[in-house]
Amino acid sequence: MSQLAALISKKAQELAGAFNDNHRQYIYAVVEEVTAEAAEGGLIEQLMPPVDVPAATLEIEYVTGSGGLTGERVLGAPGQSVSGPSSTSGIFKPGAYQDVTKLTEEDLLMLRKLGTLGDRGVTGLTGGELNWLERLAVKHKKRLKNRMAQLGWTALTAGTWTWQGRTITFPIPEGNIFSAATDWTQPGVGTPFEDLIQLLEQNAFFIKYRPLIKALAINPISAAYILQRALEAKVITNNNITSAGINEVKRFMAPGLPDFVVVDDAYQNETYAKDGSVTLGNAEYMFPSNVVMPIVDFSKAKVLFTKYGELQLTENMNAPEATVEKPAQGIYTFIDERGMLERKAPYIELVTGFNGAPNLMRYNDVILINF
Repeated sequence: MSQLAALISKKAQELAGAFNDNHRQYIYAVVEEVTAEAAEGGLIEQLMPPVDVPAATLEIEYVTGSGGLTGERVLGAPGQSVSGPSSTSGIFKPGAYQDVTKLTEEDLLMLRKLGTLGDRGVTGLTGGELNWLERLAVKHKKRLKNRMAQLGWTALTAGTWTWQGRTITFPIPEGNIFSAATDWTQPGVGTPFEDLIQLLEQNAFFIKYRPLIKALAINPISAAYILQRALEAKVITNNNITSAGINEVKRFMAPGLPDFVVVDDAYQNETYAKDGSVTLGNAEYMFPSNVVMPIVDFSKAKVLFTKYGELQLTENMNAPEATVEKPAQGIYTFIDERGMLERKAPYIELVTGFNGAPNLMRYNDVILINF
């Protein structure tokens, strides 16, 4: 075979594959960069931060004691016996969450030219191709973050975690759930600021919490109800407020209350048809409507655990570096190329996910106000 024939044969072999190592590495890098970037600072990530846990099961401590005083002791006698961190606990298995995007033969043909024609530069990708891959990675990241936020908010506001019909309950005391004195959804009837003042400043339950409450969490629907009453009172008009932000109104109506944090975390329902089309449904807020949650800053209390809990990401065998001897933890992402083994219907899959569950550790300190 001549040199030219050998070169042509080699080039044909290179073009026969939809992806080479550079393509795989680049796609993996895009997804990894998007999914593993630093937290965006959302409220739920502060209250229930994601934590990698080297375990396959999780534990709830139902009765936790870390306070009290050291007991008196007679010199020469043994000290007082102190129980461990919990007198009652429960063990539960975490859930598994995963998204897979299949890149079919049509997608592979579109991407096939990567690194084979023209001046490829550093990445071998044109702007349009780069945007296509980034959009795919961003979609996976958004869905993962939505799931993590939904798990955290459900644990905090409902005291539950449900996976495949099995429900784990975090025992938020019934006495921690209050009802406002009036119905805020009714214009001319609800008095939200007066109700909150009565609860936070005058109710005996809040004596130990009031100095630690740094914010009041609500969703946009609840914020609209509160402003509806404030608008009726003509506070905005009379005080020449140019922006009807809820905290700006609060400074006139109840300056002593903590600021509101409007939690707009939401997801959109999707219905997938057999032909591959997607129908988008209504968007839903993850933080419930008609609920106010006082946010306690435990760092000021000098306690052992300064967060409400954790979203505990447990072990998985799906990360590329995972082995039986050294299982991986946390979010995983990889390119699955099994569909390239047979070229009759070639495809590859982009896979992202995590195993884990929320663990509400300070359930005794969760406070909810319904209206």
